[in-house]
Amino acid sequence: MAAYSLLGLNWDYSRFEVTEHDLATFLASTELSAASLTMPLKDEAFNLVSTSDSPALAARAVNTIVRSEFGWVGYNTDVFGLTAALAGQTFETALVLGSGATARNALLAIRALNPSATVGIHARNLATADGVVSFGLNQGLNVSMVGGKPDLSLFDLTISTLPPDADTTGWFAGQPKGTLLDVAYKPWPSQLAKLWLASGGNVVSGIQMLIWQAIAQIRIFKNGNVAAPLENEQEIAEVMRTAALAEG
Repeated sequence: MAAYSLLGLNWDYSRFEVTEHDLATFLASTELSAASLTMPLKDEAFNLVSTSDSPALAARAVNTIVRSEFGWVGYNTDVFGLTAALAGQTFETALVLGSGATARNALLAIRALNPSATVGIHARNLATADGVVSFGLNQGLNVSMVGGKPDLSLFDLTISTLPPDADTTGWFAGQPKGTLLDVAYKPWPSQLAKLWLASGGNVVSGIQMLIWQAIAQIRIFKNGNVAAPLENEQEIAEVMRTAALAEG
């Protein structure tokens, strides 16, 4: 709402609690013109929309929907958010923690930033982690499973897609190297962020991803095009950051 106010948009942005099992019924009955979706709705939303943009098709996950005369159009702005949050970072090796939809988004962001990077996947759920590895290979990435305790000193970039309450005690070997992007941002700092900060590493909070994926959503809602920037986006980003931090 802070961004809408700055842009002079008289829009109502409300919250609804909807389970993935009820999503189809909700979308069929609502009069909303557009919506943002959080986990665990992103995979199910992909199956319900009439058409999707290319990031959504690649990740098979939708976090933004817009009503059209042909049905709901699905978008994935998480990849945009991850890429924007990592702007200016350089890396040759990357580690992705987790094996859900956000892990797939992370691989797409890595491909956008450095398609020749060597990428490792580490997750406790080996079945879903294997699926993420296969996804990465299909995207042309040099990706493989990392078992045991990943040596954090081997990776220039680590992207954690783990829940904010994940206990990673004893998960890793070696001292953190390079940059950590932790998609969690509340509570902050996360357990992983504390590990990186203690070793003097660079940490990017998930709030950066949150802000830039939301800006991409507003581009879609206002301009109908994720590639069409808003006016004063840096000011909008700062207003959104202040609002997010105020919410605790």
